[in-house]
Amino acid sequence: MLPTTFRIAMLNRITLAPYYTPSVPDASGYEWLIVERAGPVLSISDGTVSADGTETKAPDDLNTNNTLASVLIEPGSEIETFLFMRHLPPPAVTEGAFFPADGYARLARSQGGDLTLSAHGRHALLTEIRAGRPVHLDVSIPPANFGGARTWHFEAAQKPWTQQVI
Repeated sequence: MLPTTFRIAMLNRITLAPYYTPSVPDASGYEWLIVERAGPVLSISDGTVSADGTETKAPDDLNTNNTLASVLIEPGSEIETFLFMRHLPPPAVTEGAFFPADGYARLARSQGGDLTLSAHGRHALLTEIRAGRPVHLDVSIPPANFGGARTWHFEAAQKPWTQQVI
């Protein structure tokens, strides 16, 4: 059974590709994620601390940056699937700047019992600064070479973190 309430850190291998050619990756790397679940809602935030992929535990000073929001669409005891949202339903808010996206995330457990996350998605957005904070605006049909449009794939694994709640 997967937990329905938690806040954890995950080390993520991210692979990026152009928006209209998702099967042609052009960049990859590692990043920290903060993954939080409250019932049917799963939030995935990129962290404010960089990663190189060799870390065995999350940094104590990890904070949220941009936040993907998703809702449970396929419950299960071993794997659960969540659908990303392009618009937050009022009055929902996110920690970190809301990051509109299309795609899905799958939450599961590793053989060792830690949580894992696999996600596929894409975004097309413009970013504005409002009241000193970034606000990401969804672009429904991006032009072919629009720089704010990307496809991405996540493969993330839970790592020990002093701020973990599970």
